[in-house]
Amino acid sequence: MRTEQTADHAAIFCQNLLGMMTLPEFEDAAVDLVDIEWQERGKRVLRRQSRTGRAFRILLPANQFLDHGAIIARDDERAVAINILPCEAFVMRGSPDQLISIAYGLGNLHLPAEIGRAEIIVPASQFAEAALGKLGIKFEAATRRIQVAFELLPRLDT
Repeated sequence: MRTEQTADHAAIFCQNLLGMMTLPEFEDAAVDLVDIEWQERGKRVLRRQSRTGRAFRILLPANQFLDHGAIIARDDERAVAINILPCEAFVMRGSPDQLISIAYGLGNLHLPAEIGRAEIIVPASQFAEAALGKLGIKFEAATRRIQVAFELLPRLDT
């Protein structure tokens, strides 16, 4: 773990992810969390504070993304993991054929979506609500943690 001095305090500099909280090597570790919004998952450069007040400067390579549970730092005391905050979302369910049609419609609208085996989740917004209504797509509002697949999108900086 590399530390950099800033004007007011030392920031921990993170250049690579160390793994995921689900790995056995982290199962007994004390955990400090760095909260981010779902939109920030695709960012490579961030400055954040953990819940315990430790400052972090994150600069990831183009092939790494801030997934929920990703470890950005570890010392003798604790591991520091990313926590994607839940947000208001619209959830759509249906048969595989229905989900394919829904995904096609959402893609045409350029709406960010998390596509799973049994459901599609989009962040709630007035635009999304109006677009889904106009397309006749039924959905339910829920609070969910969204992980849009940014890694499938092309990067201009690579």
